[in-house]
Amino acid sequence: MFGKKLVVGYLVDRDRRLLKEFLFSPKADVTYDDILKATEGKGDLAALGAFEVDKYVGNIVAGKEILFIIVSRDVAEDDETEFFKYMLTSAESRFSQSLDERISAARAAEERLKAEQKELSEASAKMSEERAELEKEIEELGRLETELENLRTETSKWQEELKEFETKVNDRHAQINDRVTLLLEREQALVRNQKAFDAAMEAKRGLMRSMQAHVARGVTAYEEAFGKLAAERADIASRRAKLGEDVSQFTSQKEEWDEKVKEAKARLDGIERDRKELDALRTELTSREKSLSDFKAQLDERERNVQAAIKNIESERGNLAGERLKLDADLREKERLLDEREAATKSHEERAAEGLKEHSA
Repeated sequence: MFGKKLVVGYLVDRDRRLLKEFLFSPKADVTYDDILKATEGKGDLAALGAFEVDKYVGNIVAGKEILFIIVSRDVAEDDETEFFKYMLTSAESRFSQSLDERISAARAAEERLKAEQKELSEASAKMSEERAELEKEIEELGRLETELENLRTETSKWQEELKEFETKVNDRHAQINDRVTLLLEREQALVRNQKAFDAAMEAKRGLMRSMQAHVARGVTAYEEAFGKLAAERADIASRRAKLGEDVSQFTSQKEEWDEKVKEAKARLDGIERDRKELDALRTELTSREKSLSDFKAQLDERERNVQAAIKNIESERGNLAGERLKLDADLREKERLLDEREAATKSHEERAAEGLKEHSA
């Protein structure tokens, strides 16, 4: 029925999706991708006339919903285009409703697939951003833990320094106590000397009363004793002055140590405040770790939801493939009916030709 110049035909929808391929020549070396490249940027296929495809010529036969692209070695004849147009009209009139429903379902499924793929991409990007934020928070948590460890180390050093300072204070107090004890012993010795002097004076008076005959010797002895007493009194006065200086120095040193003890207590109070702040920081870190754990659980739940969405998309793809298989089966059925119609038309033409011949005869 067709001339040898026909090579291949493609049944497509208005969106240029290939529905069926018809091979008219086994030597055809053109594909539907070549058709798409040749018609790219040329507007609506239905309004496109003849166009070149490599060494072939393409012609468009437009129906209401589907198109038939004829690829031949030359421009298609009118009877060929009329036949394919008649074929499209007949097929659409018998199967338009089912075909529209399937095409609409396929388009809707494809739109849903695109929308779900877009949502999946956005969810994946959002998950990446949340993971980056989680990594930043984990890094910040590590830095805070390092600072906490440094504070613990400094606190330990302060405690060791405080222990050394307390040891020094105790040693100094011991030295001061030793000096006070020595001063008390000296004062007691002075008292004993004073008592001995008083006893000697009493004995001397008795001796003077009992030995008036020996006045000259007694006066000499008295002068010697008096000189010794003056020396002892000078020594006692010197010792008292030194004792006063030692007591003043002890008082001054005691005030300095009291001040240092106050400073040490202030440092202890500061350390206690730092310890409380560290405890509060530790509590905050524990809370943040719990928050991070909850956030990670949310991320895992979102990832599971994304996986479920992917499974649903795969299921939709399977359904779409099933719909396309059904569509191919319908097209094969249409092709069979077209072949039968073509055979009937050919038989009718042969009978009409025989009738014309008989009429002519």
